[in-house]
Amino acid sequence: MRATILTFLGTRLLVNLQPLGRRVPFAFLEDIRHRFFDAHANEAGSAAAFALNDAFAPILAQRMVRG
Repeated sequence: MRATILTFLGTRLLVNLQPLGRRVPFAFLEDIRHRFFDAHANEAGSAAAFALNDAFAPILAQRMVRG
């Protein structure tokens, strides 16, 4: 199995790139990035590291599927 570990906002995702190609994992990350900046555009530039974790965690959890 060829897999890659991607990290976004302190959350690590193990992604199997073999059957899916690179399109699906990167589309997921792009979706999460847009949702993060839509929700926290004003705070993101000046927030301390991990300051927005509690606020964004429910959105991230909603978008993730555990398999």
